[in-house]
Amino acid sequence: MVKVITIPKKLVEEGKLVLVSRSKYREYLELEKIVPLVKLNRFEKKAIEQSKKEIKNGEYISINHLKNELGC
Repeated sequence: MVKVITIPKKLVEEGKLVLVSRSKYREYLELEKIVPLVKLNRFEKKAIEQSKKEIKNGEYISINHLKNELGC
């Protein structure tokens, strides 16, 4: 017997549909028990976006460079 599901077009068009295998979903649920999800405030979100821009523009130093500067 073939199982058929109908996915509303609006759901797909809005990008709100995510499909994952049952095993990956179970992994996610187990991980969520260990590592709680954190809600970011607007300042944290802004800082992350700024960091992404800096990385994209090459405005960063490697961990090895940092360690060298700190004398580690």
